[in-house]
Parts: sequence; structure tokens; C-alpha cells
Amino acid sequence: MFEKEKTIHIVAAALLMIAVQIIVFAGYFGVPHRGENSLNSNPVCTQEAKQCPDGSYVSRTGPNCEFAECAKPSVQQIDTSTWQTFQSESLGFAIKHPPHWKVEDAPSSGNLRTARIVLSDNPNKSIEITFHNRLTFEAARESRAGMVEEQLEIPGSMDAYAYQDSSNGAFYSMIIHYNFTVLTVDTNYYTNPEVRKMLHTFYLPPNALNE
Repeated sequence: MFEKEKTIHIVAAALLMIAVQIIVFAGYFGVPHRGENSLNSNPVCTQEAKQCPDGSYVSRTGPNCEFAECAKPSVQQIDTSTWQTFQSESLGFAIKHPPHWKVEDAPSSGNLRTARIVLSDNPNKSIEITFHNRLTFEAARESRAGMVEEQLEIPGSMDAYAYQDSSNGAFYSMIIHYNFTVLTVDTNYYTNPEVRKMLHTFYLPPNALNE
């Protein structure tokens, strides 16, 4: 009887040791260590820095250790010393633009005279300048009803307004009323600081519409 109980105890102890070993093995190879999870969710990035165009620096960050984005320059910070000046032969206006933008000075067509300034690698992003011989200033304003309106001071003009679509910040339009015509300046890329700077350089000589 005693020998039988002793054998049962030995077998039970052996089974217990095997169970403990299985649990330890499964825990080590089957479940990630808490320290590893913490390391993967918060990786230690290399101490590198990238210089931005404005002279500031950004470091690597995030789970992929990628460089943070450089701050976008404001309109006032944009350097225009290398910009080109375009003088439209058909419309008479002048405007400055960066070298990577190109100008399409379209010939007159009926009651419209149009020029487009487009981004070289994406012609869908542009500024379109149009002279309307028969569009009234009131009709032009009505066509932009519902947009945010701002009155502008444009030398030589009778009246001028700017419009921005509140649901689409990329669209921006200016309507300028001259003596015998209405000029519209439309862009679908107003979120770009270069575009806003270009619009600030637009100039129409007082005698342009009399030629």
C-alpha cells in the first residue's frame, strides 16, 4: 500500500513538472515580452536632423522614424528674387511666377481673352486670368453666391471682390471691375503659398485696356 502511494506521488510530481515546463515554453515563445511591445510601440530613432529650406531643422519621429515635415513658408517669407515676370501681350497684365510654373497666353476667343499659369508637373493646378467683354460685374458676383466675400482695393479699378469657397479652401477667385470690362482671376490651388504670393504680384497698367 505504501509503495503504491509513493509511486502515485512520484508520477503526479513528474506530470506537474512537465506541465510547468510546457507553460514556461509556451509563454516564452508564444507570447511577446512586455518589454518588446513597449520597444516596438515607442522605437528609439537615430539622432539625425534634416535642414529645411527656411534654415530650421527637423528630427526623426513616429513609429517609422521618419523625418517630421518642414514648416510651410508663409507668403511673407517666400523669396521672389529668382522669379520670372510674365507680360501678357494679348491682355496687357504682368505677373511674377516661380521658374517651375509656366504661362499659356491664349489668343482672344469671342468675348473672352484668357491666360493660364500652370504648375509644370501638374497642369490641373493653375491660375486662370480672363477678361470678359460682355459679363456684367453683378452677374459675376451672383455666380459666386454662397462663397466668403471680401472687398478689395485694386488701383485703377472701379470695384473688386475676392471669393473663397468655405467648403473647398483650394478655390479662390477675384472679380475686378474696370470701365469697359470685367476681369476674373480664378485658381484651384490657393492652399499653395506660392500661388497666394503670385496673386499679390498681379499688375494691370492703367492704359492696358485702352490699347
